[in-house]
Amino acid sequence: MDMVQIEKQLGRIAPRLQDNRLKLVVSLPGALVMENLLAAAIAVISNPLDVSWFGFWWRAFSRSLSTGLT
Repeated sequence: MDMVQIEKQLGRIAPRLQDNRLKLVVSLPGALVMENLLAAAIAVISNPLDVSWFGFWWRAFSRSLSTGLT
């Protein structure tokens, strides 16, 4: 299922969503997944897999999230 089909189905389920809001709701999960994968890759490359890994991942994820959502 691609993004256009998801957008059409969501438009039927929630008809009150305007065009821009509908696009935002559809694209937000994709952006979160992409930023999560990029942050995980950066964290694995730059930091060993130990207790500090989550903190490093969170810093990379939170810093890149604003860019990924725009």
